[in-house]
Amino acid sequence: AEGEGMFARTASNASSMSGWLDSNEVNPFKDLPLEQRKEAILNSMKKDQGAFRFSDSTLRDDDDFMQRAAAISGRCLKYASDRVRDNAMVVQAALTENPKSLKYASPGLRDNFSMIANSIDLHPRSLQYASPRLRNNRSLVLKAVSADGNVLQFASPELKKDRSLVWNAVSCCRDAIRYADRSIASSINLDDVDEAQRHRNGRSRRSERRQEHTHSSTLEGLLDEISRKPVAKPSRWGIIEQDRVVLEDDFVRNQTSVGSCCRTAVKKEEGEGEQEGCTSQPNIDIKQLRSRKN
Repeated sequence: AEGEGMFARTASNASSMSGWLDSNEVNPFKDLPLEQRKEAILNSMKKDQGAFRFSDSTLRDDDDFMQRAAAISGRCLKYASDRVRDNAMVVQAALTENPKSLKYASPGLRDNFSMIANSIDLHPRSLQYASPRLRNNRSLVLKAVSADGNVLQFASPELKKDRSLVWNAVSCCRDAIRYADRSIASSINLDDVDEAQRHRNGRSRRSERRQEHTHSSTLEGLLDEISRKPVAKPSRWGIIEQDRVVLEDDFVRNQTSVGSCCRTAVKKEEGEGEQEGCTSQPNIDIKQLRSRKN
């Protein structure tokens, strides 16, 4: 649904842009020198993408102009010359602005593995505009269906019979089962898919918790936590400084525990540390701790 929404938004934006002048419309830029005309049209496009219609065949065959125009509206690629539509940099600029513009690229670029892989990174559904050969490329299709299961509909008939690939698509989106070959769809139990997905999600959450725990137990993690939650505790001497912390000797040696920074009061007037029955070192600046760790 989210992918369809993105395509709908880009299509809506593009619909306001006409590629050609109306028969009764006057081109306000036609008498300008080429470079001035180029800049004037590009500046106008930033306010109204429809200003592209004032470009002529010379500009539509200009790599620099078309790359900059495509970055504003990917649909401009539709009106570029055949030569420019085969320019990878121009096509990449168009894809970044509107993944759907891949359909206007040259047949050669739509059969280019790197171009399609980059396009899938931007939006998995752009697989539909790839060449038949690449829609039969397992690694590309697997990459796309793992991000959006419904992209399975654009895979080749052969890959729709690939049980492992179909499983990945259905794991991402349950409804993708309708695009699988009937011989595979009938053999996949959706309850098994749901169970595998719950197991994978649970394992992922446990992994995230372990990573958080590991990070918080390191010197860097503790310093980050202290930086996020600065100490500003009132005492009989004033306010404990927020950018300073007291660490126990054992932590400095073993990096295993943190002493209480509240056990050292900082004299407001003299900035001196006064220990109250603890073995903590005097105030140590966080920057010094980081340099000591390194």
